[in-house]
Amino acid sequence: MKFTITVAFVVAFWSTMGQDLVVTVRPPAQAIHAGDHPQFSVTITNRGSNSVTLVRPGDGSEYKMRTPFVGWSILPAEPKKQKHPELPPAPKSGPDCLTMNPIELSDIFYLKPGESSRLGPWVGSPSFEKPGRFRLVFYYQNIPDFGFLGDDKVRQRIRGSTPCRLASEEIEVDVLPKSP
Repeated sequence: MKFTITVAFVVAFWSTMGQDLVVTVRPPAQAIHAGDHPQFSVTITNRGSNSVTLVRPGDGSEYKMRTPFVGWSILPAEPKKQKHPELPPAPKSGPDCLTMNPIELSDIFYLKPGESSRLGPWVGSPSFEKPGRFRLVFYYQNIPDFGFLGDDKVRQRIRGSTPCRLASEEIEVDVLPKSP
């Protein structure tokens, strides 16, 4: 079976506190089918001249229960008049439970100028209910003062992290009918 993934490559940034942070999204290598929850690769790059401290998404990030907030905007490829929102739309369903894992020191990372880091599996996975061509944008917002679970050392590091709000450039993906 032949499939295509079209990527209008992702380089978007939002300057925050003198830092230029860029979020990049790459689709999975395998075909995407309706009903799938594919795992996209999301990377943040520091294009600024100063080091930054950020927090990896984790249990609760997609539901705005912990920093950073993450989410996806999914729009049909046509018509292109429809614009992505400034902030990520709320997920279509709520969390499976209201408990979440605490933030660990290993969830906090540093980026020197020119360095990049992949965010990992907690970026969420956009879901596609039907086949077609879709436009996607990924959002990442680190809020150092947002409430969270973790020990005092973790809280102190997060409070010292770099506030930012990032949105990727739009990418397009083709979604095939459900596989038999």
